[in-house]
Order: sequence, then C-alpha cells, then structure tokens
Amino acid sequence: MKTITTHLASIVLLVSFICANALTPQARSNHGIIITKDEEVLIHVSDDDSLRKGACASQLTVRVVRGGGGSSANPLSNLKNFVFKAFQNLSSTLTKPFTFRSIKKPSILQSPRERRENKLQEQLRTVPIENVIVRNSTVLPKEVVDMAAKRAGLFGRPLQTEAVQEVANSLKQWYETNGFVLHNMIGVSVQVENRTAELAMEEPVSSKHPISITCCREMVIDPNDGSLLTLKQYRDTLPKESKIKKSDLNTTFVPIASAGKTKPNRIASAMGLSPGKSFRWNTYTWNRIMQSGLFRQFLKVAPERMPDGTVQLQMVVEEAEQRNLEYGVTKSQYTDGWGGEVDFSHKNILGGGECLTVSIRKGATRKGGPSVKLQFLDEKFGMPGGYDVQVFSDYIGENQGESDEEDLKDKNLLGRKGISFNLLRNSIVEKYGIPSMASACLERTSTKGGLHESVGSTTLSIGPISKQLPLQARTNIFGKFTIGTQFTDTLLPFSSVTATTRQTVPLASLSESKQPIVLALQHAVTVSTSGLPSHEAKSQGVACKIRGYRGENDRIATALVGTTELRFPLPRLEDAKLIVFGDWCASQAPCSSSFGRRASVGLGIRKSFQGMPLKYDVSYTKEGKFGVFFGFGPDFDA
Repeated sequence: MKTITTHLASIVLLVSFICANALTPQARSNHGIIITKDEEVLIHVSDDDSLRKGACASQLTVRVVRGGGGSSANPLSNLKNFVFKAFQNLSSTLTKPFTFRSIKKPSILQSPRERRENKLQEQLRTVPIENVIVRNSTVLPKEVVDMAAKRAGLFGRPLQTEAVQEVANSLKQWYETNGFVLHNMIGVSVQVENRTAELAMEEPVSSKHPISITCCREMVIDPNDGSLLTLKQYRDTLPKESKIKKSDLNTTFVPIASAGKTKPNRIASAMGLSPGKSFRWNTYTWNRIMQSGLFRQFLKVAPERMPDGTVQLQMVVEEAEQRNLEYGVTKSQYTDGWGGEVDFSHKNILGGGECLTVSIRKGATRKGGPSVKLQFLDEKFGMPGGYDVQVFSDYIGENQGESDEEDLKDKNLLGRKGISFNLLRNSIVEKYGIPSMASACLERTSTKGGLHESVGSTTLSIGPISKQLPLQARTNIFGKFTIGTQFTDTLLPFSSVTATTRQTVPLASLSESKQPIVLALQHAVTVSTSGLPSHEAKSQGVACKIRGYRGENDRIATALVGTTELRFPLPRLEDAKLIVFGDWCASQAPCSSSFGRRASVGLGIRKSFQGMPLKYDVSYTKEGKFGVFFGFGPDFDA
C-alpha cells in the first residue's frame, strides 16, 4: 500500500511539473500577454549575462505593440496568435481537470533562473514607479514625457498595463500634433532596483533621398486594339466631324521615362526633410505645394520604408502645363485709367516652383507707349525666404487739366523705369505671427518737360492683423512704412506712413435670404514728408479717391479717408447685393497748408458674371453733382 501511495504521489508531481512547464509564464501570472481589441502589451522578464552577473539593475521589459491584424506593420501578431492558440490547445487537453493558476511548481524543482524570474515578477507587482526616462529619442521633450506619465497615473504605484498604454497614446498624440506621424512608443524597461521606467521610442528618419517623384502621363486605351495613345493621337484616328468627351474615354496613367521638371530636393527642402533627420510632416507647406499649380493630379503620396530602415516620401504625380498665357483689363495706379494687359508666364522654370512672367499693359488711348514688366518669383511654397524681383518700364502719361501753363505741363509725369526686390515673408516680424513683406526699389522718373527724379526707397508692409469680435463681427488692420531719398544735387530724404483699418458687422437677415445685412467700415490715414517724389504723391492721390470725383486725382501728401457701406443681399438674384454707401476724404497736397474736403453718398449694385465680380455705383457729391463708377473685384472685407 505504501508503494502504491508513493507511485501515485510521483505521478501527481510529474503531471503538475509537465503542466506547469506546458503553460507559459504568462498563464501563471497576472502579467502575461494581455490581448485587447486593437492593442497588446507584452511584459518580458530580461535574462541576459549582465543581469546574471549582477552588473546592472534587475529589469522587466514591457513592449507596446500597436494592432494591425496580421499586417507587416505588426511583426508580433503571428507570435501572439501562436502563443495564444498553443495555450488554448494545452488548456483543452492537459489542464481541463485542474485549476492551474493555483498550481505552483515546488521551489525545490525550480531552477535558479526561474526563482529569479518569479522574484522579479513579484517585485513588479509591488514596487512603485518613481521616475521615467526616455532612450533613443531626439525630438521628445522631457516635460512632455513627465506630463504623460502623471496623467496616466504611472508614478507612485506598480506598473500597470493600462497606464503604459495611456502613456503610449499620449505620446503618440504629441508626435502627430507636431508632425512626427510615424513616431511612436514601442516599449518600456522597468529597472526594479532604482524604480525607474525607461521608455523606448521608434523615431524613423528620412532616407538619403527624402523624396522621390514619379511623373505619369494620362493615356487613352484604344478600344479597338488596346494600344495606348495620347489624346491628340486618339483624336487623329477619328473622323474630323466626330466629337468626343474626355469623361467618356477609358484612360490610364503611364510613368514617363524621363524625369519630370520638378526637382525632389526642392520639395524636400520646402517640407523640411533632411537625410538622417526625423521624418516630419509639414501640413501647411504640403497644402501650399498642392495649391502651387505644379501638379495637375496626385496619384499617390505615401511614406515608404526603405531596406535600410529609413523613410522616403514617394510621390506619383501628373505635372501641370508649365507655360501659360493670360489677358485681361487693368487700371493704372497713377492715372486710374483703364487699359489692357497680356501676361506670359513660365512656371517651375528651375524645378522648385519658380515663375518667370512678362507683362505688357497698354492704356485705352492711342497716345503713349506700353508698360512692360519682367518678374521672377520664387515663393518657396510659403516658407520664409520667398522673394520677387521685378524690372519695369511703366508709361504713366499724366494729363493735369486742360491748362496751357507750360510749368504745369512740364510737371506731368511721363514714365518710370527701375528695378525692385521684394522679400515676401519678413522672418523678423513673422516670428511674432504677423504677416509682412519688405521691399527695396531703385527707379528713375521723367516728365513731359524733360525733368527727371532718381529715387531709392525701402518699404515694410505689415498685416493684415485680424481679430474676431463679438456678434460675429471682424476687424483687421494693416500698414505700410516707406523711407527713401531723391538723388539730386543733394540728397533729399522722404518718408511715408499709411495705416488702414476695416470692420464688418453682420446685422439682421432678410426673411427671404439666409445672408445677413452687413455693415462695413473702412478708414485709412496717410502721412508723408515734404520730399515725397511726384509719382508717389500721384499714387497716393489715386488710392485716396472717393466715388463721385472722377478725373480729379490730385497729388496728395497727407489724407484721411473713410467709407461706410450697408450691404443688402438680393434674394431673387444669385450673388447679387444692393449697396448703400457714404465716402469722405480730407486731404492735403504736397507743400500746401490747407486741407481739401470731399464727400459723396450713393447706391451700388454687386453681381458676379461668370465668376467675375462686377461693381456699378451711382453717387451724389456734396457739390451737388451726380457721378457713376464702374469696376471689377470684390468689396473690401475684414
């Protein structure tokens, strides 16, 4: 009987040993593989040589794996499924009659390694976390990590899988907010002896070539033989009288053998992507690239992993036409006269969005020559450093009145020639969040009497600075400050300051219209010194013009101008408005001590025709005269 009892006891011990080893350590602990709907946390007990020799603190590793459902982005998904299924199979065959969480291998049968692991797991369940550090991160601030750990409740208690996952989510949110869309937290090592959690981050860097661009061409698939033809080639195969619609054709995109006009390094520079640096997505710049007109279509834009582990942004695009011809009507900023304009532009001329434009303008009268301007523009996709260079020859052709005085005729402006450089975004001012532009200009003007003025000037434009007011009202302010000098026998310095403010206030809506009645206000003040050049004074006179005073655009050095409008939507006419306005101006001519005053009231109609906003105003001046005003463009807004 004693022998039978001894054999039974041995069999029970053997079965318990087999079951205890068949079950993974995770099945015997509350810190095993935790499988949720879309995340998993794996806690692994480290057992390296340094740990066995006691060279470093005891460690427990927690690996955070983001769900992906077996995709290549989740390399542990197969391991998770294998371990979980193996556990299920073993549970159904060996452990069904027993409660194995209560079965513990006798200490006498445990190896030193198993005893050490059990001790570390017990410490993990009891040792509170007092500090958090980050390794292998070049962009994550320490204060962000501490804030995430505090919000997750990681400090002051043993490591909890829910807290680890919350920290990972918080850091991922910070990464995405700051453009590091591929960065995330992949694990945490717990140093039990000093009670420190060390976070492990994955921060991919850009490859040697941060961006690759593959240009494609849209081709028509011939329905007869399946060959690929350009749209022009396909039209040539059809009868001349046949009409085709592109939407009815079966087309596909085919990569072209030659490289496109756009240079990948210029796009990478604008996006801020450098080899070996963290991959960072700049949404603002990308939107500017999409709106630049360089590409007709974006077929694919995606970051791809390279064999060396770096990231490359791969773009498959169809480039837009580079050359463009436009024509239209314009108004002179010196005489307020109408004229025609033709612009020829060549975009992306150097592969980075640059544009070379030639503009030719001609007044409505037969007299006088054309105005010609050559412009080179590089906006750098809205980033700081964008610039604009212009070489111009403007015909002004001023005619001041019908007087026969030779002195007056001699002072009529004939034209101006010169060169200007514009810095589109002034980084000194824009670091405070204020849009600005700085420019410098060298020019020479001439009059009909043969007089000349050589002028050098610099201008700083600031704004508009906008602000939202109560009741959905808006306001903004912008200004321009110019300093320069005239090069005569002696230097004659001058300066000019202009400030403009605008407000729009929505009022009650009409019963038949969803658009409200809008009260719009605009006021501007201009102050100049006595040395202001003649063409600058003439330009300020045109800018201070009010409705009803046609043909009386005098030279102005100082002025205060105001406009008030009530804008009524017309429900029965689409995109139409009725305007009730009042204009006033107090101005002073150069070298004059008296102020002239003008004022007018009137009605106007606004209507869009084929996308072009048209204006027509009828005014009544304080002198009792009626006048009409016709123009293009939208009304001012805040």
